[in-house]
Amino acid sequence: MMSVVLATSVLLALPVQDDTVSQAQALLAEGNPDAALAALEGAGDSPDVCIARGKAYMAQADAVFNATGGGDDVTNLLQDGRAQFEKAVELAPDEVTPLKELGYVRLYRFGESDAVMDMATQGLEAHPGDGELLLLRGCAGAYVYWNAKQSGDETASQNAWDAAVKDLDESTKVLPRERVEPWGQLLWFYEDAAQGEKAVDAAIAIVDREDEPNYDNLYRLAVNYSYSRDFAASGKALEKIISLSARELTNRLKKSERMDEVATNLAWSIDPFVQRQDRATARAILQAIVSADPKAPDVWHNYAVMCEETSRFEDAKKAYERLIEIDANNPRAYNDLGALLHHQLNRDLDRAKELYQKCIDMANEQLTDDKLTPDRRAYLTTARSVAQGSLDQLAPAEDSGGLLEGLLDGLSGLDLPELPEDEEGDGEGDGSGG
Repeated sequence: MMSVVLATSVLLALPVQDDTVSQAQALLAEGNPDAALAALEGAGDSPDVCIARGKAYMAQADAVFNATGGGDDVTNLLQDGRAQFEKAVELAPDEVTPLKELGYVRLYRFGESDAVMDMATQGLEAHPGDGELLLLRGCAGAYVYWNAKQSGDETASQNAWDAAVKDLDESTKVLPRERVEPWGQLLWFYEDAAQGEKAVDAAIAIVDREDEPNYDNLYRLAVNYSYSRDFAASGKALEKIISLSARELTNRLKKSERMDEVATNLAWSIDPFVQRQDRATARAILQAIVSADPKAPDVWHNYAVMCEETSRFEDAKKAYERLIEIDANNPRAYNDLGALLHHQLNRDLDRAKELYQKCIDMANEQLTDDKLTPDRRAYLTTARSVAQGSLDQLAPAEDSGGLLEGLLDGLSGLDLPELPEDEEGDGEGDGSGG
């Protein structure tokens, strides 16, 4: 009978304790660790209570640190919190959660990466393949790797990198899909190792798991890799951003203090898409960039070309018009707009002719500069030649009186052989009619 009464008492006490822990957790979430500790008074000791109490002490330590900058009070609170996590492990030595919580305290609060590696390894011996412990060991491995790298031990740092990345990768396979922590660690590892596409893949995995995507990592990686010319990585990041929100890319560019420079570098990231004939994606990326209206000629030129090559001729026309506005001394811009009107839209041919002539005149003027680089001279010469060829195509049709007149004018310029005279020399026929 006594055993039944004791069992009943335990069953009745558990919900009360659970409610207390939940209340303490809610108070901690509100940023009130003092109230959380007060709520836990008299709750006794259980793994969950000890963990909640330990977190409250840690939050108090943070509050004191933010107010004072450190001191004995902070150290004492951290030690009090650690003691609570250690007690949780003592109470439930076979459970993963207390071990995990203590591990992160020792790692991030006390910097005991080697000890945490050993702790996680021992835990994995008892719980093989546990995702939480794999993640813990991977996080500790980041510190082990970094310390080895800073010491200059390339072999040790590479071994630590390999081991940590393996643990983190394995943890992604067993932890719930919504857990983004291992992906954040993997992003750091891949970025530090200059493995751009894998770093972007990790950033994509994070946003795919967020209810409200945070674009910070993807945008940062896109910019950084565009500057380092890893266009496969920057292009992949940009493609993901615009697939979720093209406006996000536009707005971030607008806020950039170096918008023209950043826009130019990002625009070069379309190269992989152009190489694999995916001009629609290339155009979509550039469209998001030009929507910020950078004064970057290369961006507008490339956007106009991509619009042309995807038969978006009206958009191409607007792009060339904007290009001329911001780069009025570029002969090619006039030629390209003229060619669009002439060859694609087949309208405003008088203006096309004027644009070609403008290109020719401007190129001729600039070619008089004896300080031109060979590349610039070749650029101007090519632009002038192309414009002249197109202008010559338009001239006969516009200057002639029609198809027949044009044909006769053409024939008049030919050196035709003389017809032979007849035998009588009178130039008449053979007189067979009579």
